[in-house]
Amino acid sequence: MGDPVSEPQTKIRTWRYRDWSIPKDDTLCFDAITKDAELIPEVIKHCRNPHLAIQAGGNVGVYATCLSAKFHQVLTWEPSPENFLCLRENTTCADYTFDNIFAYALS
Repeated sequence: MGDPVSEPQTKIRTWRYRDWSIPKDDTLCFDAITKDAELIPEVIKHCRNPHLAIQAGGNVGVYATCLSAKFHQVLTWEPSPENFLCLRENTTCADYTFDNIFAYALS
């Protein structure tokens, strides 16, 4: 199956000392997600089994990336074509690659 969108309209934002690709039209979501993501390390330290994290609504990959610091495998889904392309780009770098991202909605 091919990419849901072939030419994403993106912009770059910086958070936690790295650049993140986000949809060009995003004016509020990235700020809200990164604010909430600051709480993830506190929450995941209470997880006893770090084998698998399931995260629905992957957005641009902020939560999935934070979860990957603790979990061996992270599954994430994102139905928005623009967000999905950013998610794929943001979760593919020299340090890690996510093989388990899906361009579908869960219901």
